[in-house]
This record gives sequence, structure tokens and C-alpha cells, in this order.
Amino acid sequence: MKNKVIFVLVFIGLICALKFLSQSKIDNKAVEEHLNSTYEDYKEDMQGYTVTYGTILKEYDADDGIEISFYGAREWIVEVELQDGTVVEASVLRDEGEKVGDVIDIAYKNADIQYLKKYINATRLNYIECFAVIKTINILESVVKVAMFGMVGFAIFMFARKLKK
Repeated sequence: MKNKVIFVLVFIGLICALKFLSQSKIDNKAVEEHLNSTYEDYKEDMQGYTVTYGTILKEYDADDGIEISFYGAREWIVEVELQDGTVVEASVLRDEGEKVGDVIDIAYKNADIQYLKKYINATRLNYIECFAVIKTINILESVVKVAMFGMVGFAIFMFARKLKK
């Protein structure tokens, strides 16, 4: 009897874990959309932006929702060095496979750089997904589903064995 209670509690725990991961995926998508909000503005008003190159100089955690990530927090905010040599900070997401030192295309609002001093409102030229967290959530969901499937299979096996006796 004790084993059955533990079995049921573990199964309920797996259902809760699946619900948590599902909600985390939704939350992560909302954070991703927020981090790409400047891109959406750029897409609507491309003439209001200057397109240039930037070099990734530093990495910061973008705080993109769930903290669990088997792939590292790769969607980080970076500082960029503009083509004219001016170094400014910009909140742009790094895409999968990019690293410090890579040159990336960015677009920033047309404005007086001297006025802005150290920070510009910039974006990438495409929508960047928070891939590391989504991949991690997908792996964890798969593990939970396999565990649940295994538990159901084990329960069916034990029930069928009991019927044979």
C-alpha cells in the first residue's frame, strides 16, 4: 500500500512539473517579446534607424525568464563598438552561436551620439529567440513525459501480472 501511495505522489509531482514547464515556456515567450520590442519598432519605421555594425565586447545576463538553462544564458545583452569607433552600450540580444568579438549588424535610432553619451536604443536586424531556455524546457518536458509514460507502462505491467495470478 505504501508503494502505491509513493507511486501516485511521484506521478502527481510529474504532472505538476509538466504544468510548471508549460507555464515557464509561456513566461519565457513574453520575456522574449519584451526583449525584442525595439526590433518591432525598427520593423515599422526602418527610416528612423541607422544601420551599422557593432562588435560584441561584453556579455550580460538578459534575465530571460526561467533560470534553468543547460546551454548557458546565451541570449545576453552586449556593448557594441560602432563603425565610427564610438563605444556605446546597447541592449541587443545575441543570437545562437555568436560570441564576444563577433561583428553583428545593429540598427539604432537616429540621434545625436554626443547627446546620448554612452547608451543607444538599438536592435538587431531580425527577431532573436531566447533559444537556450526553450531548448532546456523542451529537454525537461521530454524527460518528464518519458518518466510518466514509463510509470504508466509499469502500472499496466503490474496490473496485468496481478490479473494472471
